[in-house]
Amino acid sequence: MNSASNKDGYYFTYEVPSTEPINKIDLEFNQTNFNWNIVLEGSQTQNEWFQILDDYRILSIKNEQTNYTFSTLNLPQSKYKYYRLLVKSKVKPELKQAKISLDGSLGASYNTYPTTFMNIKQKGKTTVVDIDLNQRLPLSFLKLNISDKVDYYRPMTLQYISDSVTTEKGLKYTYNNLYRGTLSSVDTIGFKFASTLAQKLRLIIQNNDNQALQIESAVAKGYTHQLLVRFDNPADYFLVYGNKNAQLPKYDIQQIASAVPENASSIDLGNTEEISKPKKTLKKPLFESKVWLWLVMGAVIVVLGWFTLRMMAKK
Repeated sequence: MNSASNKDGYYFTYEVPSTEPINKIDLEFNQTNFNWNIVLEGSQTQNEWFQILDDYRILSIKNEQTNYTFSTLNLPQSKYKYYRLLVKSKVKPELKQAKISLDGSLGASYNTYPTTFMNIKQKGKTTVVDIDLNQRLPLSFLKLNISDKVDYYRPMTLQYISDSVTTEKGLKYTYNNLYRGTLSSVDTIGFKFASTLAQKLRLIIQNNDNQALQIESAVAKGYTHQLLVRFDNPADYFLVYGNKNAQLPKYDIQQIASAVPENASSIDLGNTEEISKPKKTLKKPLFESKVWLWLVMGAVIVVLGWFTLRMMAKK
């Protein structure tokens, strides 16, 4: 609707033609290499404004070493007709667009796993951190606790051991990438990635010409899963698993999971029972021992040789 400026910075006012609430604003600027603080306010009439975010930091760094941008405003769910954005900058921000939206996804529920730092070593301008989860677990989130109070923006790669081979020099590990991104003092929420079974992790941080970061600890988490089921008739029901060749089932509840009541009853599983299957009897070969096979072959060769010699003698 409007843009203006004063000694505090540059203002951008938006009218939202919707009665739906919002909780996310993605800002896109023509400029790079900026470091600005944002104030966001909301109003129903433009006469009285209410603060939603104060000194929210956005950042962009682009050079030969780093290409990093953090310009998404995550705010509490708000329902105003007008939103006013203040960018505290001495240079006029070239705001290309602002995408105002409602992120309706539910926050994930996690299980937190204990972690052990095996070693932290420096290789040139790189820090390598080896982390052990003590057992193989479904991992989907990792956060590093760093004690440094200075700003930092470091490219990083998170890997896990997918295989190992025994050699003359000991075990040789095969690493697969789990996540690539930027370790930043601005965005300290943590890293989310596809759920992967892993036990040993390796974090590689590119320090470039900076001093290595002081990493205190790591928080590793995996999704907590729930099984939703609808029983239509009284009966004895069984949850059967373990058949790798079974087809994926399709139920109506997959399409209407949001309609499951919050006070749905929870159930407890009974004792696990193994379903035993009769083993197929393998037909034994005619000759179980290779000695008999060699004896038969030897006898055949002797007989053929004898007939050959007789035929040659007659000629």
